[in-house]
Amino acid sequence: MKPKIILALILIAAGVSSSPLGALAQPAESTLQLVQELHVSAGKAGAYEAITAARNARMADAGVTFSHFVLMREGSPPVYRSITGGLENMAAFDMRNAQMASMAPAPPGSARGIIENIESSIRRTRPDLSYLPDNPRIAIGDVGFIREINIYLPFGSRAEAARIITQVNALMRRHNIRNPFFVSMSVMGNGPALRIVTPARDAADFYAENQRQAATLGAEWRALGRQMGSLATKIEFTNNIPRRDLGYNPN
Repeated sequence: MKPKIILALILIAAGVSSSPLGALAQPAESTLQLVQELHVSAGKAGAYEAITAARNARMADAGVTFSHFVLMREGSPPVYRSITGGLENMAAFDMRNAQMASMAPAPPGSARGIIENIESSIRRTRPDLSYLPDNPRIAIGDVGFIREINIYLPFGSRAEAARIITQVNALMRRHNIRNPFFVSMSVMGNGPALRIVTPARDAADFYAENQRQAATLGAEWRALGRQMGSLATKIEFTNNIPRRDLGYNPN
């Protein structure tokens, strides 16, 4: 499998992926993503998932051609993230909006008391910073866990942060690390300046492999981590579960 196609975007980009998780891998060219964080009321996860399934059915009936995939952040109440990727430019957003407007409306009040709020943002994939080994350790169909690093930066420091990630990338390649990671940056709206995601089979697989990787990369890896920590205003780590059953894929 060629590294530029590895998890065939996320959709972390992709409205063109044949798999909802295809979005995690990124195409060779940078693309835009529409990211929507849906905060669900406590005890309403089941109800939210039911209205999501109904919405996906209305999208199919309307012939919406843009895929999205869904991650569920660990915690209570859960936060669901819908990602529509592979958008080449803002004209693609307009096309998607026109298709979504053609859908049959949801029943009045169907989401009342279920969704507390929605945060929307636009992000751009950074395949130039992502690490794409020639022989990734796991296949896309085996991804059941995604570790996310959200990096918040002071104004004017993105270039320095990118330099650090580039050094991490080179270090991992030098040691033939087989765990890919994918990078996106904020363009508009809420969210971290940089987001790094690493796929794994499950949480146990991630932590075991992360420990092995840290031991292999050693002091240089730790030094680069300290550099990023000193540069950032905040770094947060989240665990996410792919929810293939809640994504939409017209293909």
